[in-house]
Amino acid sequence: MIINKKYFASLLLICIYNLCFSFVTDSLKQQFSEITTDSFTIYYNMGNEYYDKGDYEQAELHYYKAIDISEATGAADQMSEIYMYLSKMEEVRNNYDKALEYNKICAGINDSAFTADRNKKIAEMQAKYETAKKEKEIEILNKDKLLRQAELKRRSNWLIVFISGFVAVSGLLVIIFFQKKQKTKACRELVYKNLQIIGSGTKKPDKTGSNDESIPSGIIPVSGEQNINKYSTSPLDEQQKQDILERIVDLMEKENIYLDSNISVDMCAEKMDINRNYISQVINEKLDRNFNNFVNGYRIKKAQLMMADNDSEKYTVEDISSLVGFKSRTSFNAAFKRYTGVTPSFYLKTVHNENLTKISGKHQEIL
Repeated sequence: MIINKKYFASLLLICIYNLCFSFVTDSLKQQFSEITTDSFTIYYNMGNEYYDKGDYEQAELHYYKAIDISEATGAADQMSEIYMYLSKMEEVRNNYDKALEYNKICAGINDSAFTADRNKKIAEMQAKYETAKKEKEIEILNKDKLLRQAELKRRSNWLIVFISGFVAVSGLLVIIFFQKKQKTKACRELVYKNLQIIGSGTKKPDKTGSNDESIPSGIIPVSGEQNINKYSTSPLDEQQKQDILERIVDLMEKENIYLDSNISVDMCAEKMDINRNYISQVINEKLDRNFNNFVNGYRIKKAQLMMADNDSEKYTVEDISSLVGFKSRTSFNAAFKRYTGVTPSFYLKTVHNENLTKISGKHQEIL
């Protein structure tokens, strides 16, 4: 009975011990889990102290505690050194297998640390590269954007310039077109008026010596103010002047002497058997022009009649110029434009385009 009591007492003590041990262990584990990296450093340094003193058991104990802390907290900065010291201690104890094992663990940790460090550096470099690449891409995109904006602005400016230029040129062309149209219309009206004028014909000079009907219509007289006193000493009276004028007009209209390109005052004086100065005097005083203008008036009227004829299409301007007595087309063009206001080419083209009929036979017989 006494034995049973001792047995139960021992059993009870064992149970209490186990409970206490479990409680202490859990408490230690809880405290251990809260240990920081500072604790790792403390155990590591204490292990080194014991190692230097040659107390390998205490050194090993503290190294293992540092290892446990490292595994719990991840503080593995000096793990390779711990395994190196453990390897040396086992080597001193002649436990070479254990020393080799620790040495391999140390090498593995170093390799892992080196690899991790290298990977970290590579990752950092990769991150820097990617960042720089992104920044470069952004910079390129910004430059491209600026270039596109500049190009769009340039094109827009050119488009504005082109449109403005086009509008300006179009406006100018429209103005030129209407001006040319108005000019052409005015020139055609001049042609019609000239046709009406040549259609009215010419008359013989009357006894009064009026110069309005004694020459071909359409001739623009030159100023005669300079002739007021030029012939003050001439022996010719008014009747003689009128007779000479009638003979000059007959010479032009009946003999068509103006068609001769070599006509001159001397030629007319010879045909009329009078002094050449009298011819110039009469034309100057009665018609208020010089001899060349007087002759060209007949030539231009003849040219107008030829152009208004239905058969005029067979003639060129040069042909007509030669047929009416001009030696060159240049002098013909100048005289024709002076007397009609338009060029002979325009006059002839207008007559052809309007399909005008020739002047009546009554008036053509005059020339």
